[in-house]
Amino acid sequence: MSAKRACPTCGGIEYRKQKENENEFVVVPRRECKACGTVYSPPVSPLLALVTVPLALVCGSFAVWAVTTGANKIGDENIYYMAGFAAACGALVLAFSTGIILKQRNGKVHSVPKPKRDAQPWDKPGD
Repeated sequence: MSAKRACPTCGGIEYRKQKENENEFVVVPRRECKACGTVYSPPVSPLLALVTVPLALVCGSFAVWAVTTGANKIGDENIYYMAGFAAACGALVLAFSTGIILKQRNGKVHSVPKPKRDAQPWDKPGD
């Protein structure tokens, strides 16, 4: 496992998945380290761009093809609306994925448990 995906507090690689908030969208779910209890989110892989950029390019190339071919050759006046929709979808995919990659490119620590302290004589009730 990559060092970037390990627990930022103790370096442990064993974890449990945590539930996300209802109003939160994440690509990589939160994790709780089994060793120390730190809740963290690992960074998003930049390889996500290898999926999203070609998808946006396909949408954009369809829009360019539709506009350059024109309604006369295809025979449908609504081709410009479809081209605009395809271009908008491509732009949204590219903008949304870029935003997610930039927002989650660094890992984030959500909570760190308090360290356990040594037992003191006053912690125990009377003998």
